[in-house]
Amino acid sequence: MAGVVIDVRHVTVETTERILVDVLERADPSLAKQQHLAALLSALPLSNPSVLTHWQHQAATYPYELSVAMIREHLLFHPAWEQEMLAERSDLLVLYESFCTVEQHILLVLMGLNRLYYSGFRWIDRLMGQMHIIPPNLAPRFKQVFGIASIDPLAGVYQLHELVQETFVLVETHVAAVDTRQARAWFQERRKHWEYVPDRLL
Repeated sequence: MAGVVIDVRHVTVETTERILVDVLERADPSLAKQQHLAALLSALPLSNPSVLTHWQHQAATYPYELSVAMIREHLLFHPAWEQEMLAERSDLLVLYESFCTVEQHILLVLMGLNRLYYSGFRWIDRLMGQMHIIPPNLAPRFKQVFGIASIDPLAGVYQLHELVQETFVLVETHVAAVDTRQARAWFQERRKHWEYVPDRLL
């Protein structure tokens, strides 16, 4: 007879209350702490519901300061030319790994924009469905990046870079407290070409 798999984690009341203070009052963008709050919001009490209800009431309001902290923490994309170089070389294993990293950073920024606690990277389509500030057709476009890259790696890179640029625009439109100039400049930095070989390399 098939059973039900249950993962059990034990966290003390003191620890939970400390996490609530760190995230809600100190705008700590720690993903592990946010994951704890996300679990709290969907939790059901086995006893003494007043404690859980109190925690859920506290966590229900996602602070603006946390939104800003999340965006600042994760609005970080390596220069676009690095993925272009991988595509030109057909280094697909490393390229696909970098795709996952960029898509995760986009999602983390969007969680901050939409004031959603990080709950992990499972059920991504469901997560995107909770977002109101989001690039158009994000879910299919995320998947298309890999499909396109399997045929034309460079085209897949360009598709992903469009999503990065749209994410910058969303941040600039909705969260004035975040200055995107440095992150944009790093992403748009072009590969440097030497006109001569420096003496120290000869």
